[in-house]
Amino acid sequence: MTALAELGYSKSEDDCLLQCFELSTMEQLKEKTDMKRVFLLKRRAKINESLERATNAAVHSICLDKDLIISTDENTGNIHEINKDLVDKVRLFKCELHMERIKASF
Repeated sequence: MTALAELGYSKSEDDCLLQCFELSTMEQLKEKTDMKRVFLLKRRAKINESLERATNAAVHSICLDKDLIISTDENTGNIHEINKDLVDKVRLFKCELHMERIKASF
């Protein structure tokens, strides 16, 4: 946080997003900064609990892994089905919703 502040990033209006897979980190960041936070959700397990905790951590937006939202036809690669229930559920929490292929690199 100190390094970001030295670069002029410290407020929610700044062009900086803090992204994280860990809700505990998001919860800690809520107390340390007003910068926009993006929770990256890759797993189906505990989606309801994760969304609730993310909301309590005042995240700006939720980024869902593409595989949580759409399924594709194995032969053509075309979209087969959209998980509208999950999209609607995220929207209930009044967070921005983004979708991308999430790959963690270590």
